[in-house]
Amino acid sequence: MDRRIVKRVHSIVTASVTAIQGSVAFLTQTARREFPLAMAFTGLTLVGLERMGERASRSRTGWVMMFMIPAMMFTVGPASAQPNCNEGFLQFIGSVETLTIQSVGMIFGVIIATAAVLKAVPVRGTNSIGNQLLGGFMVGVGFFVLGPAFVDLADSATPIDMSAECNTGGS
Repeated sequence: MDRRIVKRVHSIVTASVTAIQGSVAFLTQTARREFPLAMAFTGLTLVGLERMGERASRSRTGWVMMFMIPAMMFTVGPASAQPNCNEGFLQFIGSVETLTIQSVGMIFGVIIATAAVLKAVPVRGTNSIGNQLLGGFMVGVGFFVLGPAFVDLADSATPIDMSAECNTGGS
């Protein structure tokens, strides 16, 4: 490649990144003036997510474990709150739940891949954004795991039997 072309592409990328950073700074300043409490809470949340993501991404084992979660969601069904019925409305709900689980697994995979790319790019600020994505990933996995567990607890605590032929996750 010609050196002039490389310099031109570099200047275009630098100008684009600078423009994006300027736009984000303007939006952030405006939001801080209009919504100070919400922005303070958002700032604290992002700092917490960044620290959580930084701690998780320190080792190769952490990365492998994070990539295993979306992979397991594609291959293994959920352990709880799985409607298991071969007829009627509960069969439809079971199909929707399977589709949702696979979609969330795909979203988690995209989050992990995006975070890995952002942590590898040598541009200022991308490492912290990657760490925030990883922290958000872990919080999302926590909600996704605990949500069906609470549904199972609620289902097992209720005396109502949804259907005699179908298992809806509880006892």
